[in-house]
Amino acid sequence: MSLKYLGRERIWILFLIIETLYIFQIVRYFINQIVNGNLAPGERLPSRRKLASMMRVNINTVQRALSELERQKLIVTESGKPSYIQSNTSRISEFRTSLINDSLDTFLDKIRPLNVGYDELVTIIREKYNDQS
Repeated sequence: MSLKYLGRERIWILFLIIETLYIFQIVRYFINQIVNGNLAPGERLPSRRKLASMMRVNINTVQRALSELERQKLIVTESGKPSYIQSNTSRISEFRTSLINDSLDTFLDKIRPLNVGYDELVTIIREKYNDQS
């Protein structure tokens, strides 16, 4: 179906969904870079304009993504200055632990119905972890 037949409201909704997906991807990218240590505490981020150009998105999309990172207290923005990675390493560590726990909860929700015993599960995880190292 062509977009011209969707109507203005549906096109606007489609635009918002796409923009939200871009914001989510940008936020996820920065979270991964921060918790993995690729972006160091206190490190300055490029300007919003530069980030928008690098990521090939609208500057407003970058602004919304950075606002979300700021809300999560992973970056700091001061008026008229570039944003930078939170210097508080305990906040970054807490966030990393939270991500690990969320992943483990999802994993355990899928494993529990299989009635895998603790020792068996630990053995399987250890083997998989060592295979990927």
